[in-house]
Amino acid sequence: MDHKNLSYKNDSLSIRRKRALLAKKSRKAKKLGLVNSVPAQKDLKALLNYFQNNRFDSAIKLGFAIIENFPDHPFAWNILGAALVQEGRFEEALWANQRFVALSPKDPNAHNNLAATLKELGKLNEAEFSYREAISLDQNCAVAYNNLANVLTKKNEYKEAEENYRIAISLKNDYSEAHQNLGNIYCDQGNFAEAKHSYECAIKLNPKFAEAYRMYSIVKKFDSKNKQFSQMLDLYLDSNISDFDRAHLCFALGKASEDLREYGKAFNFFSEGNALRKKLLCYDITKDIDLFNEIRTSYSSFMDKSVKLEFSTESHMPIFIVGMPRSGTTLVEQIISAHSSVSGAGELSLMSRFGDSIARGLQEFNSSNLTKLRQKYIEHLGKFASSELLITDKMPQNFLYLGLISVAFPDAKVIHVRRDPAATCWSNFKHYFTSDGLGYSYNLKDTVAYYSLYQELMNFWEKSFGDRIYHLDYELLTINQEEETKRLIKYLNLDWEQECLEPQNNKRIVKTSSNAQVTEKVYRGSSKKWEKFKPFLADSFHAFF
Repeated sequence: MDHKNLSYKNDSLSIRRKRALLAKKSRKAKKLGLVNSVPAQKDLKALLNYFQNNRFDSAIKLGFAIIENFPDHPFAWNILGAALVQEGRFEEALWANQRFVALSPKDPNAHNNLAATLKELGKLNEAEFSYREAISLDQNCAVAYNNLANVLTKKNEYKEAEENYRIAISLKNDYSEAHQNLGNIYCDQGNFAEAKHSYECAIKLNPKFAEAYRMYSIVKKFDSKNKQFSQMLDLYLDSNISDFDRAHLCFALGKASEDLREYGKAFNFFSEGNALRKKLLCYDITKDIDLFNEIRTSYSSFMDKSVKLEFSTESHMPIFIVGMPRSGTTLVEQIISAHSSVSGAGELSLMSRFGDSIARGLQEFNSSNLTKLRQKYIEHLGKFASSELLITDKMPQNFLYLGLISVAFPDAKVIHVRRDPAATCWSNFKHYFTSDGLGYSYNLKDTVAYYSLYQELMNFWEKSFGDRIYHLDYELLTINQEEETKRLIKYLNLDWEQECLEPQNNKRIVKTSSNAQVTEKVYRGSSKKWEKFKPFLADSFHAFF
């Protein structure tokens, strides 16, 4: 097989067509008695070599070419599935890994790979089942226990997640990733002492674990004598580390330098880390400009159709908390979910998952599709509550979908949290977001431009249905906490409960980068922290002064 000019002629076909084509070839192979025939050894070696050297596109092309001729060869499906995952082609990876499992049902790696793909697709229950299958086939598979714990964490099943991380660590004493993951769930639960210990274990086992240093920096107050600071700096100076690892280190060193009040160094580290993240994500602000325009245009056109849904009869009703990321949405959710009638669900991707195509005009705007959207949303929302009728969804960027929300959820409450623009933009820039959907935040100019897009869209929604939106000023909330909180609870038509004034005592899990802040009492002045960096921001933030 010629690897220099790889071209799988059927790569552009839909998954369904590929399935049908390869099933036909598999039947033909069986008829000709070729089921046990294998590809040339050099082709299999080349396939593995492509994958191990991160040449995933070449691995995919060769993998498809091999399975076209040998559709029942498990190794080819294994590497093909893994390469497709690396390229973000998860639907195809699911198909490949399902074939790998069908051909090798007793191989725990096959079930582990399938589960990883299911997790990426948000199919958490199916992923959990496949990880448990892998463990049943190999009860000493530390990776499967760790991965199962990752899924359980996603499902907010923290107790069992912790148990499985600990099993993984007991099976593999040098499992630094499991130590870091254990630290992450402690961090989510506000147990920062245990989180710090877990991150220190991860770093001790792997002194080059860049991501663990970044997580450690979140829970650690650095001083000049801190050993880990020197380790981070030495690793940063290593010219052989990847851009991915260097980005993690830059954010960690930025936080450490800020702790040491070396603001110039901190700014430089944050800037370098952000530049690397933007490069790795290939972010272009014009894509977001187009998205905002699409949403505005689509809303204007579908409002002409006068589609209306009746008020909901479902048992659960959402409270949408929106705004820019880092604007105070996490604190507001902690305040509201401290009420006995409210459950906090955190940042849910349900609106983008089920409603994005309608909001952008890619799917017909009609009663049928809106009803399906609402039913799917409420069905998933109910998983985050038991007896509570109201459930918060604090995905900040649901502000994109307020037009759709206003029609699909006519009785839902919408809270828009506003914060000082300079404080918001700086906080976006200095934080490493694990989501790839916030690419604007990795460049100051892009961040300010995105903030303007957000303001323009919120003004558009305000003119269209302003009576549906409750605006909450973050700075006012920190100055007049009791007055603003009581107004907020009254807007939600709830009886007053004193617990809403003590969000720091709310035991709900917080999975955002704000988890360290919300364990503290509400305090003034957080929006002034950016001013320490004002000398370095004047050119970028001049519109805010």
